[in-house]
Amino acid sequence: MQRAILIAASLTAALALSACADDGGSGTTVVLQGQASQAALDAINGASTSTDATKGPAVTVPTEGQAYQPSDAPPPFRWTSPLTGAVYRLTFTIPGEGTVVVATTDSSYTPDATIWGQMKGASGRIMLEIVGASMNAAAISDGPYKQATPRSFGIASTYW
Repeated sequence: MQRAILIAASLTAALALSACADDGGSGTTVVLQGQASQAALDAINGASTSTDATKGPAVTVPTEGQAYQPSDAPPPFRWTSPLTGAVYRLTFTIPGEGTVVVATTDSSYTPDATIWGQMKGASGRIMLEIVGASMNAAAISDGPYKQATPRSFGIASTYW
């Protein structure tokens, strides 16, 4: 029993220290950026979210329906938020390619070449949902709040 707990703790620590990890086949890739930790992401994932236009993140880039070119460099995704000490969970639902979940303390995220490749391979519009929560260590002190409307965008050659 102790060995199983030790193995589970080791795996959790390895995931928290990794910049990017595949969840083992369910089609979800997890990325930790900035000072975000797996514990903070777990706290957001385990909490009920509410929509509050005054507290939820507001996506500034991309614009709704924006189309990137396949030859474009990976674009930055940006948002604003009134939350302090926040961790944000970005969920990119990529048709035909799976899901990318990013936990970050930053207010922007630029995908690496691998994730950008997944986005370029999408078979339809990509949906982006951002949830933010003020955190005190790995405990939520305010939120989580999601953006009012998920943002959709695409790669020109995949759905135009």
